[in-house]
Amino acid sequence: MIGAEARCDVTTAGVTLQRTAVVTSVEGLMMNFDLIPVLTKTEVEGSLLDELTAHLARRPDSAVCAGNLEGRPGATVDCTVVVGPDSAAFTLTVTAVDGTKIDYSYAPRG
Repeated sequence: MIGAEARCDVTTAGVTLQRTAVVTSVEGLMMNFDLIPVLTKTEVEGSLLDELTAHLARRPDSAVCAGNLEGRPGATVDCTVVVGPDSAAFTLTVTAVDGTKIDYSYAPRG
């Protein structure tokens, strides 16, 4: 069925990445699909910590995100960042996807 989706682990050169396969067309027994990149929850948390470190005087203590971030423009995930006794809630939104590279912006949630 066109539009059907499945979550997949794709291993290339010993590295396993998560992808979403989306069926784009069906011709007889032949099915064509696109693979959409996915940043796992752990990858999103690390990426957000790295991004915030570039803008703060110190690296935040932790980041916890609600889940994975799928490489579709407009896709979102909510995260909470802790710095010492303070915490802040952010929403990350995918702004662009180029191959396997996912660009996102983040803004305070609230």
